[in-house]
Amino acid sequence: MYRIAPFFAGIAGIALSVGAAAADIDWGKVDQALGKPGTNQPGGVHKFGLPRSDLKVTVDGVAIRPTLALGSWIGFMPMGTGAMFMGDLVLTENEIEPVMKRLVEDGIEITAIHNHLLRTSPAVFYMHVGGQGDPVKLAQSLHAGLALSQTPLVAPAPAAAPTTIDLDTAAIDAGLGAKGAINGGVYQFNIPRAEIISEAGMAIPPSLGTAIAINFQPTAAGKAAITGDFVLLGKEVNPVLKTLREHGIEVTALHSHMIDDSPHLFFMHFWANDDVAKLTRGLRAALDLANVKKAKPSGEAAQTGSKTGTIVFVCRYGSAKSILAARFFNRIAEEEGLPFHAVARGIEPEPVIPLYVREPIRADRFEIGPEEKPVRLDAGETHDAAAVICIMCKLPPGQSAVARQSIEWTDVPDVSDDYTAARDRILGHMKELMVRLAAT
Repeated sequence: MYRIAPFFAGIAGIALSVGAAAADIDWGKVDQALGKPGTNQPGGVHKFGLPRSDLKVTVDGVAIRPTLALGSWIGFMPMGTGAMFMGDLVLTENEIEPVMKRLVEDGIEITAIHNHLLRTSPAVFYMHVGGQGDPVKLAQSLHAGLALSQTPLVAPAPAAAPTTIDLDTAAIDAGLGAKGAINGGVYQFNIPRAEIISEAGMAIPPSLGTAIAINFQPTAAGKAAITGDFVLLGKEVNPVLKTLREHGIEVTALHSHMIDDSPHLFFMHFWANDDVAKLTRGLRAALDLANVKKAKPSGEAAQTGSKTGTIVFVCRYGSAKSILAARFFNRIAEEEGLPFHAVARGIEPEPVIPLYVREPIRADRFEIGPEEKPVRLDAGETHDAAAVICIMCKLPPGQSAVARQSIEWTDVPDVSDDYTAARDRILGHMKELMVRLAAT
């Protein structure tokens, strides 16, 4: 049976968030307003790294590199006609009040203030922030707030990125079952959870801080300092906490970073400075207790026997409802690792895909090529399909589906009347469809 529970948990978030228009944002203007260039990340995120290279912080005598635990960041993502952002600002005790005051005055939301580590010298804290609106104005507000701290806002001269680190990275990768990357003298992992995470109804990609972060900084022969945070559901908190402690890894903080997230997440920060192999074993034991997204071996889909195949979405004209359904099905199937592929078909196909489909579907981050046209349903397709879904139509006489699944959706409104209502109704049917496919 396929693991489709994460899809169920996140379907409401998808339905609410996909309507957010992928606005044509001039990220260059946002970069200029914030004062330094950002980089494009997976999931449509434009992200700024703001390492506190000005701070000289130690924990238990270990000099902390900025990329280990002193990296402020801000990430923007298109939303509606503007953008939303989330971020984590590393601040000293004396910087918290002036920065907070300025951000709040400009309408920026503060979602958490807390420590991540213990025994830091000097003490450092972490202020989590968020907001939505005009991305340039948001960036200007963030710049004004950060200017009241000593956070470096001018990008330093680029240095050659180190290609090696005093760690057996291959052994760590194998031990954790993930692939890390060297960044500023630290070996970093970002391991996404399997669920779709949303905040205030909008799906939040891992690059906006919802992935489990694990960082290794070599300290001596065979040893490393580790820190980061496990992103957990409530039921996972105490099993993971106990496992980390049993392996000599100190839990240094437990809290939330967001206010209106679904499912609600807890962030468990940790610290240790010990033998790398020992720490890797402890981290892996904790990871095995969390619902992380695991990479599927190549060829897995091809080995699943009868649970593979084509899903045929059919509507009368093949130009609207079936187009939406197939696009969203394929996105979800790819994200969840389901070995199905959907196609859109029409019984009486129109000559073109109309603008009332082409324009709003772009806001849902799909592209329809200029030459793409509705496709007529072929009788052979219904015989070979894993499922045939008729949307507000019935198959022609003599062409009854003999697929493994034959389904009718009879309550989807016309896309020409209300794109959003049609899309959301289609997404509402996806849960039942996934259940039926998983049970075959």
